[in-house]
Amino acid sequence: MSSQTIVAEQSAPPKSSAPVAENRGRILVTDDEPGIRQSLSMFLKRLGYEVNEAATADAAVELLDRHDFDLVLSDIALPGTTNGLDLLTKVKARSPDVDVILMTGHLDLDFAIDALKKGASDYFKKPFLFDEIKHAVERAVERRKLLGKARELDKLQLKHDALKDLQREVLVSVAAMIDAKSPYTRAHSERVGIYSRHFGQKLGISSRELKIVTTGGRLHDIGKIGTPDQIIDKPERLTPEEWKIVQHHPVCGAELLKPIAMMRPYISVVRWHHENHDGTGYPDRLSGVQIPLTVQIVKIADYYDAITSDRPYRKPMTMREACATLERESGSAFPREIVGSFIELLHAAPWRGTTADVGENEAEAGTRGKVAASAERVGRS
Repeated sequence: MSSQTIVAEQSAPPKSSAPVAENRGRILVTDDEPGIRQSLSMFLKRLGYEVNEAATADAAVELLDRHDFDLVLSDIALPGTTNGLDLLTKVKARSPDVDVILMTGHLDLDFAIDALKKGASDYFKKPFLFDEIKHAVERAVERRKLLGKARELDKLQLKHDALKDLQREVLVSVAAMIDAKSPYTRAHSERVGIYSRHFGQKLGISSRELKIVTTGGRLHDIGKIGTPDQIIDKPERLTPEEWKIVQHHPVCGAELLKPIAMMRPYISVVRWHHENHDGTGYPDRLSGVQIPLTVQIVKIADYYDAITSDRPYRKPMTMREACATLERESGSAFPREIVGSFIELLHAAPWRGTTADVGENEAEAGTRGKVAASAERVGRS
């Protein structure tokens, strides 16, 4: 592998005023280029992480057998018969909770899709900025800590309602963290939860189902922890390859919740909130009555918030434009019988004074470009 500069605008890690005393987690850096490996190691140590280095995948596996790591940061091109993707597979087989971030000098979208499917949490093309690495590492380590807390609670089989609420809030915090990755999606899941709760109440669903749509609305996009920021915030239309990556987020989210017993009631919402009534959605192409009412409630709430919120690739609709769009999608994206009820709810707006009210007021504020509804608009919400 040829020697490469690790950053686009800096030749060495940025200096910090003083070392961080607190150990924020343990990271394994794997790269056969000593300059890259040592620069990354030095930078991460200054941020307070404990760092081990490996020049080959085999050396990395030996370290994984001896130590417990929070994150593996690896180049894709490694010497020998084992490359970064092979190392990713071995890491996930040993410790499914350990995130892996891959680096490559020649980014290929097929590689990116393959890496995300195999469990990579992120990837970077060299050269890159240290700030990019810093934010990706912080998200990955924080995710592992939050999931660790949730699984500890699950193992103890907590029965007390207050502790159950704590476990649920841990995952809701993860979802909020994902929304906060982009200024365009901040508080999106919170608003979807609010819309879903009010719509569920209007439809008269049970208290258990009401809990599913409220919390499910907060968690519906949790699988986007594996969707690169540059795709979520891309101002242009997505390529077919990028769209495949976006379409993977419901499956990623469902797999994330599956090991946590208390989160299982929300898996259907997380996995199926992009299924369409006419069977043209994803990932399982369900249709009609195959899609539970709880999923339909969160789906229409998600759709409405997506088309009335600002995004880098289009302006939001006013409520009037959004209602017209919902009516056009009636019978295809949504069952006809629920669209009318949701539009009635929008006019009543029982969420006045909440986060959802802010989004609606902004959508009515003027200078709104009228655009056709599309799956991509909601898929990247």
